[in-house]
Order: sequence, then C-alpha cells, then structure tokens
Amino acid sequence: MKVLVVGGTGPTGPAIVAGLEARGHEVTICHTGSHEVAEVEHLRHIHVDVRDHDLLASTIGSETWDTAIVTYGRLRTISAVLAGQVLEVHPQRIGGDVGHIDRMAEIGRRAAGADALADLDEESVGDGNAG
Repeated sequence: MKVLVVGGTGPTGPAIVAGLEARGHEVTICHTGSHEVAEVEHLRHIHVDVRDHDLLASTIGSETWDTAIVTYGRLRTISAVLAGQVLEVHPQRIGGDVGHIDRMAEIGRRAAGADALADLDEESVGDGNAG
C-alpha cells in the first residue's frame, strides 16, 4: 500500500513510519525539510509547507496514495488538497497531551496502518490543526 505520512520527522513520525515499513508499505514523507532525522532519511521526502494550500497542491501534483497519516499541519487544508488522491486520511493531534503522544507512538509501533488507527475518533484527534 502507498502511504503518505505528513510530518513524519516529528516526535511520533519515525515510529509510525517504522511500523508501516515493517508491514511492507511504500512510504513517502511530506514535511517542510527543516527537521531531518536519521531513522527516515532513506525514504522519499516531499519538502513543502503543508499549511499552504496552493504550494502543497502544486508540489503534490496528481500523485495518489492509498492512505495518508497526517501528524502535522492543518487538516482541512491537507484534506482539501488530497481529496480524490488518497482513499483514507488519518489525522493525529498532539496538542500538548503527553498521554496522547505516547498513545500515538504506540499505535505507530503496533501497526501504523488503517487497522491500528481505526479506534481513533474525531474527539480523540481533534481537527488536526497542530500547526
């Protein structure tokens, strides 16, 4: 499965990416490029400000993915750009809640796929507007 991880270099990104890779998924990371981490440097990176609708749309182009895991940025903007290009979007909201950060990291370690994220609801992730 082709997976786009938006913000995959932050506190939970590498764990989510590792879970996806362990299950054989083709992972692309989309982030600003201002914070690189060794754990994910071997993957394809798309560097763009994901909060800028027009810039994100022109950078992404017509590429498609099976799912997107959004760990950073403005969910409404990202969802609007990815509409029709991604089958599923899974938002993650950190919001300063350490327990939530730990829970998301554990989800990343467990599976980091749609099955692992199925238990998240809109109330637990908010609107994904962490940026």
